[in-house]
Amino acid sequence: MKLNLDLPKERWEFIKSKLEPHKNDSETVTLFCLAIESLDFEVSIEQRIFQVLSGSSKNPLKFPTARTLQDCSGGAGLVTEINRAGLSLPKLEITYYQFLLDNFRMEKK
Repeated sequence: MKLNLDLPKERWEFIKSKLEPHKNDSETVTLFCLAIESLDFEVSIEQRIFQVLSGSSKNPLKFPTARTLQDCSGGAGLVTEINRAGLSLPKLEITYYQFLLDNFRMEKK
């Protein structure tokens, strides 16, 4: 059996509402409720950069220049948002690579 974890926020809230009455019945149910509560549905700048690069057939494993990002679909708006937030690309590059390390496992074939 395969469990699809890519659910919208409201589906996770529905599952949690059904499990809440049984939260103290089982340690597994308690842990599952706590896991649902800890889910973060906000999309980070790093994740949005990854999505823009992937969606435009660019290499998401290499941090893009501002020009490369602007050439991508949706990238110009993202560059504007990054500038408005006062973020610098060199500092964002560090957090982007940390995002890749935290979320992806790379293997040499």
